[in-house]
Amino acid sequence: MRLVPGILMLSLAVVLVEAAPAHAASPGGRILAVDEGGQGVFSVRARGGDVRSLNLAIPAYGHPDFSPDGKRVTFAEQYSVYTVKADGTDRRWVIDGPSAPAFPRWSPDGTEIGFESGNIMAGAVAAPAGRPVYTGSDGGSLTFDWSPDGRHVAVVLSWTVGGEPWDPIYARDIWIARADGSNVARRLTSRAEAWDPYRIAWSPDGRTLAAEALGDLWSIDVRSGATTNLTGTPTVVESSPIWSPDNRVLAFGRQAAGATGPQVWLRPARSRGDTGRSLGVDGVPTSWR
Repeated sequence: MRLVPGILMLSLAVVLVEAAPAHAASPGGRILAVDEGGQGVFSVRARGGDVRSLNLAIPAYGHPDFSPDGKRVTFAEQYSVYTVKADGTDRRWVIDGPSAPAFPRWSPDGTEIGFESGNIMAGAVAAPAGRPVYTGSDGGSLTFDWSPDGRHVAVVLSWTVGGEPWDPIYARDIWIARADGSNVARRLTSRAEAWDPYRIAWSPDGRTLAAEALGDLWSIDVRSGATTNLTGTPTVVESSPIWSPDNRVLAFGRQAAGATGPQVWLRPARSRGDTGRSLGVDGVPTSWR
């Protein structure tokens, strides 16, 4: 799909929702994860244990995501987006992408499933209809997440900054855009030094993005764009951050030097350094309900 060059630049307000109370219970629920080299898609209790396979073998970009009520899971496979029940049964086709879809995410109201397919698109859950959510740059959109109220999306964009037509050099940054397809957007991050943000997740309170970049986990203030390296671990690669529903914990993939693949770990969302604990399962997390 050909991308639309240029972006309409306007002041863009982001509505924040109230943060979880300080006395919220320790995180519960279930975490979806993908283990590309082993059991495929599975869910695990956030406290550990009770691993349940969904009997789906998809790559990490298939990115299974719980529906808002936790009853179904969406994922991308080849050129289509599908849903299944949370136990992996009752497979249903949702929509085909203009190119191979990736990183699908359920809208907060449960009516649409957004996905990356050159641009950010969305397919209606109840009918085979799609629409553009955001079209942005010559290099394309890579990943995205919905704001908690569903009115905006955070998008990792790539665009050409040099090189040759047959060997371009790209830069990446994060933008905040309206989710109505109007392409009204603002650039959130603009770091002087090179960084390559990839998978991102919007916090339930709307104030912060978690991102993977340069092998570390980062937090980004949604209002100011200020970035903070949460981990800074040269010998450990952290990836695929996912927020707990109560806003207090991040699940992520952690691969230490010499390890054959990542494991699912948990850490306090605002902590710094190499902290946290393993859930004892291989893979990277993709959703938490």
